[in-house]
Amino acid sequence: MTAKRVSIFIGLAGVAAGVVLWLGLGADEPPVEPAPPSTELAQARAPQTPRAALTTAAPQGAAPTAATDDAERLALIEHVQAEYGQHIEHAYMQMRLVEFLMRYFQKHRPDDWRDAITALIRDSFPEFADEILALLDDRVEYQAWMESNRARLQTLDAETRRDELWQTRERLFGAEDAAEIWASERRNRAVDDALVMIDSADGASVLDKLSMYRDSLSDIYGDELDRFLSQHRHRAMTRFIDLDTVQATLSALPPDSRQDTLRDIRREMGLDETAIERWDELDSTRDQRWANGLEYMAARAELTAAYQGEQLETRLHELRERYFGDQADAIRSEEQSGVFRFERERRWGRN
Repeated sequence: MTAKRVSIFIGLAGVAAGVVLWLGLGADEPPVEPAPPSTELAQARAPQTPRAALTTAAPQGAAPTAATDDAERLALIEHVQAEYGQHIEHAYMQMRLVEFLMRYFQKHRPDDWRDAITALIRDSFPEFADEILALLDDRVEYQAWMESNRARLQTLDAETRRDELWQTRERLFGAEDAAEIWASERRNRAVDDALVMIDSADGASVLDKLSMYRDSLSDIYGDELDRFLSQHRHRAMTRFIDLDTVQATLSALPPDSRQDTLRDIRREMGLDETAIERWDELDSTRDQRWANGLEYMAARAELTAAYQGEQLETRLHELRERYFGDQADAIRSEEQSGVFRFERERRWGRN
């Protein structure tokens, strides 16, 4: 492995098989920003649409079906050069290429996928072919190690498991390349640790904790903070709002103060006033939905205590239609499966 590989561009690392950690998405996001992918893995792995020439039979935007003839092969080479070539000297980009080609050829050339990858890499990036093929060998060995150790790893505590994963990654890929390939995971772990510390900061107000959070993100991402927030602002904001102590403070506030605090958080996280207004509208919709749902649950409890059998079902059906209209059947189906959506925990700014 060459020593010239260095880390660049947040969000393009972390594509090898293994443990991938990132921020979760909530429900009912307003049309403030495009919803980000569920994980950084999805972003790192998703190639742009291959050239239409990859297959004449496929509809526009479809993935190539096979690189069997010369035209399709040349189109696939053109695609990987355009998609991965700009930073192919870096380990994270080489891993993205390896992951893409493994998925592609294991599907379309299952009997000789390794040979097919080797040939395509040598034709696409001859200058870096030896490095990329060495990374392919390491990637295959890492996957085999993960598969053979998966059950045992699940029995370990989180810290011990992380330590063993990193030891294996550094043994197979080298410390420098492992740090680059899994840079995103390391940053995510640093954010996790910062949030645990912030959540346990006794006596700090919500805005004090938000300032601590912003400082932590700045320390972790440095000059790349603006890029990170431009790509993951919603998830970063949501993780802070979802802290137990922040939720407890929001629950204790009167409605107007709670909404003011949510606005302050969103403003400090970089949302503009138009976006904040849209969040206000969504918060209002959620509040109305929860008020309606809790009234329904109280009325439902009264009916359940007073009636049973078909008589109860008839009255519950009428109650659902009165409170939920077109959603009445969906609510009934949920309840029949044991799910009562208004018995779940209310998370302010989240549901």
